[in-house]
Amino acid sequence: VDNSQWELLDTFTVNADGTALVGDTTGQTITADSQTLTYSGGVLENAETVQLVLDADISASNEEIFVDNVEISETIWTGATETVVEENTVLTETFDSSWNVSASHADAVQGHTGWDMRNGKLQTDGCDDGGILFREVAVDGPATIQIDARAPNPGCFENGGWHGDTLEMWALVDGAD
Repeated sequence: VDNSQWELLDTFTVNADGTALVGDTTGQTITADSQTLTYSGGVLENAETVQLVLDADISASNEEIFVDNVEISETIWTGATETVVEENTVLTETFDSSWNVSASHADAVQGHTGWDMRNGKLQTDGCDDGGILFREVAVDGPATIQIDARAPNPGCFENGGWHGDTLEMWALVDGAD
C-alpha cells in the first residue's frame, strides 16, 4: 500500500476446538459456512494502489480452504465534512469457471499459482498451497478488501508444530517491496 512494504492483514490458524480458522489480527473466522472477511482502515485508509496476496501453508489434502467473491473497493469523499460520494468497486473476481483449472486463468490473478478454481470457487489444500497474487488496482481514497471464505473441515487443520497450517492475507499499498 502506497510504496510501503507488504502489510500482514491476518494469519488464520485453527482454534483449540477445531471449529474455525481464526485471524490473529482481527479475530475474523473461517468456518465450514461461508464467511465474509473485511479489511479496511489502517494501511488501507489513504491508499492510492492496493494489491492482495493470500499465502496458504497447509499440510494435508483434506485441509481445504475455498475463497470466492474477492473485491477491492474505494470510498470517494467530498468536502470538509467527508461526505461519502460513492463506493466504487475497482476489482472483483467470482471464480465462476465451469472447469476445474488453475486459478491463473482468473482475470484478477497475476501470474502462475498452484491454487485451483473448482466448482466456481478458488481452492487451496496441502497439495496446491502457496501464494496467490492478485493484480494491483488503483484506488482514490480509503480502500476496503472483502473476501468470502470457508474451510469445510476446520478440525483437520493443525495449530502449530511441524504440520502447523496457516492462511495469511497480505496487502501491498502503492507498489513497494
